[in-house]
Amino acid sequence: MLRAMSDTPWPFADPAETPSFVCRHVFERTSPILVAVHDSDGDWQFLCDRDHGDSSGEEPKVVCLEDVLAIDASVTEIAGMAPGETATRSSAQDEWQVHDDVEAQILDKVETVGWYVCVVAEDEEGPGFAFSIGLFESFGHPEVICFGPPPETLAAIVNLVGEAVKEGTIFGDGAVSDDIIEGHRCSFRAASKQAYREYLGYALWFYDGDDFPVLQLVLPDSHGLFPWEDGASEAMKALPALWEPSSGS
Repeated sequence: MLRAMSDTPWPFADPAETPSFVCRHVFERTSPILVAVHDSDGDWQFLCDRDHGDSSGEEPKVVCLEDVLAIDASVTEIAGMAPGETATRSSAQDEWQVHDDVEAQILDKVETVGWYVCVVAEDEEGPGFAFSIGLFESFGHPEVICFGPPPETLAAIVNLVGEAVKEGTIFGDGAVSDDIIEGHRCSFRAASKQAYREYLGYALWFYDGDDFPVLQLVLPDSHGLFPWEDGASEAMKALPALWEPSSGS
């Protein structure tokens, strides 16, 4: 490993082994990295400035984030990019320019996949969470929001719900399912629209208002208990409960 030979601190919040997508030209080092994307679900993409759409017929290469640093050390300058941001530059000699590209990503994902997962990291104001955008638009199913696990796990859970909905599964208020997470129950509760503005900003933008339903996916604690059940952990009880008082205890 190149980094093992250096005392330079690792610049990214993600581990060196994090899988990252690069185009063929960057992989073969025939073109410099001119576009870097930190997707909202945590993925990284490092591309040149050529067309990488479906019409190009190009399959991305998967490498470790540390390999990207070995290809081009200047990516350390954008290591602090937040999920949903894109960095561009005109040439390898130019400075990186960071842009918030979330809205474009949302529209693209909803059109091509059917939904988009927005991940919000834990901060001093509250726990991390993830929510879908597009399930109602694409399938007439309520959007889903979930709190608790690390960002990558939250994104995976919401994506699993999206895949189930795409296959025809319908989750409703009060539903309990053990099909989302193997070996664990999860419950769904209708979220109050009073919570939308605090937690669902990009969904409000996408739907141009709050005329869409949302279910909170509630996970059990390590003993399999939901927050409203006797003996549930205090940590689970402390997570935001967005549902109406009549929708669960």
